[in-house]
Amino acid sequence: MYPGFWGFHSPSNPFISWSSYDVWWKDKYDTPRFEYPPSCSLILFGIFQIYLELHIPGKYNDYQYWEQLLWMSYYLPERDPERLLTEGDWEEGKKTWPWRTDKDGEKVSTWSDEFHV
Repeated sequence: MYPGFWGFHSPSNPFISWSSYDVWWKDKYDTPRFEYPPSCSLILFGIFQIYLELHIPGKYNDYQYWEQLLWMSYYLPERDPERLLTEGDWEEGKKTWPWRTDKDGEKVSTWSDEFHV
């Protein structure tokens, strides 16, 4: 999916401009795949750039956090994307999260409760 974009640049003011991007992700094999974290950029005098990215602290990586959040937001059946996430969405997401097969042929979930807020 293309990220949400919001920016400001005025032709009458070439000294400052800024932009921000939502999380970048794609749909692959009917699951969300994380690409880049949300970010914002401030450009001064058309030369200097201050660039910030939102990374998730902790022992888990950005992939797990954003993919689980995207799964609950867009992939749960009969869920209205305009509605805020609830406790029930978290539990339903955990049940419907795709499984992977390990080397012994056992099905293993990669879902992590670390990000439950």
